[in-house]
Amino acid sequence: MSVQEVDMGSHRVIPMAALPGAVLRITPDGRIEDLNQSADELDACLEPGMALLDCLSGPSRSTLQSQLDAAGTIPEEVCELEARIGKRLYRMTFARSTCPDGTRFVQLVDITDYRRLSERIAVNEQRFRSLFS
Repeated sequence: MSVQEVDMGSHRVIPMAALPGAVLRITPDGRIEDLNQSADELDACLEPGMALLDCLSGPSRSTLQSQLDAAGTIPEEVCELEARIGKRLYRMTFARSTCPDGTRFVQLVDITDYRRLSERIAVNEQRFRSLFS
């Protein structure tokens, strides 16, 4: 067993600290089991034992619940969702398969500034087009 692996019975997994970016490991009922340092720095509500659903707002709550209800794997078409946690917007990407203990990895990417910039570009494009119509 290498230094970077953790023994989980007959399976070995990479420890959370070795995973790049902000990553959570959630239980089948949506509780945060573990998170790496990058995820810990995102928002105060992201901590072990907290229900991830309680951190989300809007329609992303029901989408997450349906993903949690999926047995064993998440269908490819619903592997990602955008969710607001606090005042920031994140793209959440779910591992399609569960870990041997039933938990699932979720990667979080802050897309707040990207969305804001995209909206500003769209408004500017619309203004530009209106000049020629």
